[in-house]
Amino acid sequence: MPMKDTNESIGDVHSKSLINEQAVSSVEFEREEQIEIPDSFSKEIEEWVKHIDEVDLRQTVELVKESKFHNDMVKFRSEPDERRGRPAVPKLLQDNLADLVPGWLAQESRFRKDAVSSSKATGYAQIKPNVWEEYKKTSEVSLDIGEQMEVFGELVSDNYHYILHFAGEDVIETLRSKFDSEDKFIEALMTPLMVNAYNAGGPMIGRALNKFVESVPVEEMKSGRDLFVQFTDFAKDNVDGFKEEQDEYVPKVYAFNDKLDNFNRG
Repeated sequence: MPMKDTNESIGDVHSKSLINEQAVSSVEFEREEQIEIPDSFSKEIEEWVKHIDEVDLRQTVELVKESKFHNDMVKFRSEPDERRGRPAVPKLLQDNLADLVPGWLAQESRFRKDAVSSSKATGYAQIKPNVWEEYKKTSEVSLDIGEQMEVFGELVSDNYHYILHFAGEDVIETLRSKFDSEDKFIEALMTPLMVNAYNAGGPMIGRALNKFVESVPVEEMKSGRDLFVQFTDFAKDNVDGFKEEQDEYVPKVYAFNDKLDNFNRG
């Protein structure tokens, strides 16, 4: 029986070993590529989640139950308002905003219907008398959850108009160009902008976007939700009236929403 060439066997083993090592390295590299690195907005949310007191959270959950709130109470504009020249809010944007309403109201009032701020903003959604009068023709703000959600939905819908109007079509198109699809544009940028507008005002957000696009070269603009953080950082330093409160507002809303979701699932 002929003997095998020992050197050839060792070479074959060595080659196979190298091939196996390369295959393992390739798999490890693919695994590393699949690991999703949190964006800066996610990191901000995580930080604010840590600041939410568990006692405060439990009290808020009880008040949510007492209020009999449910997401179907909130209606955003599904058809254009031709008389006032207001566009419809895109369906995906409506859905994203509706999902955030529990955290939104928790941030505004902790679901205390009798909450009144120093600026006389009142109720679950902290609506000011002059805003209430615009939609309800009376300055006496109702504490009824249904009426509060009706005005909340109209106000948020109008902010969509104000953002588009004061930013301008060219600005919106420039920002949209940083995303692969309309869905990603709505999810990562328009949704947090709409939340921000509830606190800062739609006109301010629109004007701030205009200034941002005028000042920051497109190639220096970030992508995904990092673009929203880049915008708020810019606005805090360069836009009158946009301060730390406005900068922190959106991640706080998202953080409270995450905590409520986790509590309810638990």
